[in-house]
Amino acid sequence: MESSLRSAAFGDGVPPPDPFAVPTSPRGRLLAAIGLGARGRYAAAATLLNGLRANGGPVFASLAASTLASHRRQLGGHAAALVLDGEALALVITEPRDEPDPDGLDAEGARADALLGLAADNLGRGRLTAARRLLARADPGGTVAVTGSGLRSHAPDSLHAYT
Repeated sequence: MESSLRSAAFGDGVPPPDPFAVPTSPRGRLLAAIGLGARGRYAAAATLLNGLRANGGPVFASLAASTLASHRRQLGGHAAALVLDGEALALVITEPRDEPDPDGLDAEGARADALLGLAADNLGRGRLTAARRLLARADPGGTVAVTGSGLRSHAPDSLHAYT
């Protein structure tokens, strides 16, 4: 089931699994929520994400808060997203590095997601200097840049716009 959730969450073109089957693992619930959100089913995604925020452990609670923040940004709610991204970063700021996850669903990925979200929140509120500073922390390799119209990736296989 988790491989089909991963495909649905990260856009491999595979149809999502049964929307009424709730995965038991935190990773499975996060992947299901990402897939639901990607299909515009924000309320169903929020139910899973809020459960992870309460009982997912620091890494999955952080990733859930970052994902909810992304939903808020998509609806123009940068102020609400800022609070969720701050929560996400606070949950993992002191978490030790763990075994890397191929999808970035680990402490390092959670920190990067929270920082990137905070950069997008600041950019959406017209705070370019703060956005650039946060982006530098989230993306030390410099594959993402702050532009006048949003965050843009220079990586060849990435999403091109984050706002």
